[in-house]
Amino acid sequence: MRLYLHCGYHKTGSSFLQTVFAQKNEYLIKNGIYFPLAREDRNMLDAKISPGNGIKLVYSLRESDEDYSLELLKGWINEANSKNCSSLLISAEGLFHTFSKENTLKLLCDSCNKLGIDNIKCLLFFRDPIKHAFSVYKHRGKYGKILDFKNWINEDYETLNLTKDFLDIYNNFNISWHLRRYTSDSSQLIDIVFNDWLELPPPEIVEEKRVNTSLTLSEILALTEAKKLVSYYSIKEIYDSLIQLSNSEKAKDTVLNKYYSNVAYHSLSKHNEVINKVNSVLPDNEKLEFKDVDITSNSNKKQLSLSIAQLNIFLYQIKKASSFQRENFLFFKSKIKRVLSFFRK
Repeated sequence: MRLYLHCGYHKTGSSFLQTVFAQKNEYLIKNGIYFPLAREDRNMLDAKISPGNGIKLVYSLRESDEDYSLELLKGWINEANSKNCSSLLISAEGLFHTFSKENTLKLLCDSCNKLGIDNIKCLLFFRDPIKHAFSVYKHRGKYGKILDFKNWINEDYETLNLTKDFLDIYNNFNISWHLRRYTSDSSQLIDIVFNDWLELPPPEIVEEKRVNTSLTLSEILALTEAKKLVSYYSIKEIYDSLIQLSNSEKAKDTVLNKYYSNVAYHSLSKHNEVINKVNSVLPDNEKLEFKDVDITSNSNKKQLSLSIAQLNIFLYQIKKASSFQRENFLFFKSKIKRVLSFFRK
């Protein structure tokens, strides 16, 4: 039995690939590869964000639970055998976080050896550091949760630290690693996964709406400010409306992108050694890009760029929330008056 593990990074097209695996399950089975689809992973079929079909394996490895790891793998092997498949395909971007620790990689290999899995092939995508930091920041700060980008990237952005830990140990085990640079071009991503890693002709993929839509940096900052005025419910309403806008309806974020690119570059420069080490294991034409941007006097500051369409979404929800609060205030004011008049009697 061969085990294919797609293990991240996060924000490198994992949800898109999991949707492809789920929707092309029959194609994979015909080619001897079984992709288990758990009940809670229905999102993969519906092109929604999913932790992948390997999330339980992530938890078992993280908790050093060998019995449960064996149980999961054995169950998948039995299912694969029942479909005449000699390979398993498991995907979970959370695997990267667990694989930064030597004991979890050892537990995986030991479990596989006990079950007769003699070939482990892991796929991991790296991403340009600044673009990756932006993508993670937009995802985690989409409801106005992150107040200061510079503080966040210095204190909470953990990917390059995890990458260093991973690169220090990944070659200590009998695992075949396929390390590549992420591309936002879905056809290139499919080519890497199927032709290069699974060694299969890619199935026909119908281009659909992106699984995980991101906001612009200006929208994220505006949401952070709006959070001071309205409730979480209103913030979510704003977010849901913003992701429905096409790129042509949004203002270009050039100035703010330059400003934050400069901040990110100087914050992440301390990880230069890690970035160089990543580049040493990537193909020659897939080296990570990491360079400073030229900052002019106009771009050396936070300057939001919002179109009329974007502004109208913010104004509508803020006005709606204010009207609701005013109605509440008037309602309680009238109620208090009635109570006071009762006691006066």
